Order: sequence, then structure tokens, then C-alpha cells
Amino acid sequence: MNPFPFSRRGPAALAAAAFLAGFGAGVWWARGRSAVPPPPAVVDISLVPQGEGLSADDPDRLPTVPVLSVVDGDTLEILWNDRPTKLRYYGVNTTERDQACYREGTDLNRALSGGAVRLAFDERTEDKYGRLLAYAFTPEGKSIDAALVAAGMGKAWRRDGRFREQIVSLEDDARLHRRGCLWGVHRPGGTGPSGAKPRTTRSRRSRRAKP
Repeated sequence: MNPFPFSRRGPAALAAAAFLAGFGAGVWWARGRSAVPPPPAVVDISLVPQGEGLSADDPDRLPTVPVLSVVDGDTLEILWNDRPTKLRYYGVNTTERDQACYREGTDLNRALSGGAVRLAFDERTEDKYGRLLAYAFTPEGKSIDAALVAAGMGKAWRRDGRFREQIVSLEDDARLHRRGCLWGVHRPGGTGPSGAKPRTTRSRRSRRAKP
């Protein structure tokens, strides 16, 4: 009896055996990944006005996750299902690196997020880059998305989302009152809210006019 049964079948048999072994390992790996539970469905909460921003009416119902690092004004790295995971805020867009107000938005996000955040999920739970997508709240229930928009550090996401109208209203108010780095009278680089250089004149009438 041949102690090496595959040796008489040549390289083709060995290749087939290797393929089956690899396929089995792939199935095992996929099962391991699928064992990670997906984000929960939409949490039935409401946002109520608080100061210039919004807060969850029942924050204790929202899951809390540790914050590992602050990536920028609208992104964190969190510990989700025991894995480091990028979290993208659902309701706000802040400026990118090397753009005006990037540092200010990032600093405010760092101050708001602290060491842990609560999460509320909407119908989309992942963005086009594969990042976890959720509304973020402080442990006390203050909406971080709303706070960034109300402070004039970010723009409201307008395409979808259950809290879209409330956060858009905060952006409209911040624009109206020229609040924060994005809409303030003195933006970085010496420009006004429209991006144009402020006009100067010696006319008393012009000085009294609304800027």
C-alpha cells in the first residue's frame, strides 16, 4: 500500500487539496466576521432643544462606547465590538485638513467627545468609505452633531436622516447670526462669511450699514 496516496496523482491532485484547504479556511474566517453583530436599528428617541443645540430626550437608552482618538471635526476612532473602528457623524460635515476651520472644528469635537460617546443609528449605518455611521452624543445626552453645527464649526447633512430638519435649522440660525469659524464676520484669512474681503470706507453712512 502506498503510504503517500497523492503522490501517484501528481501536481493536479495536490493543487486541488490545497484549494479545498484554503476554501475551508475562508469559510471559517467569514463565519468569524459575521459573528460580529451589526449596529442596532434606529433608536426611537427624540431631540429636544438645549441652549443653542439639541439633546436626546432619553440618553440612557443609547449605547456608550469608548473614544480612542479624535480624527477630525466629524470623525472619531472608537472601540466598537472590541475593535478599533472609525465613526463618522451622521448629521454634520466639517472641513478637511488644510482647509479653513479644520483645527477649530477638531478642537471642539475633542472637547465634546471626551473619553466616551453615546450612539444613535439611522437607516444607513455605514458610509461609502466603510466607516460606522451614527449620531454622537455626550454621556449626558448632548448631541455632538448639533453642537458642532450650532457653534458654526460644521454644516448640516441635508440629504437624509431623521434629525436632518432640526440640525439644518441650527445651521440656518448660525449663518443668520454669523456664529463661529465658518460664518463669523472675521473668518480665517481675513474674509467674511461670503468669502469676500470686508469692504472699508471712510463714509459714516457705510460704517453704520449692516456688514
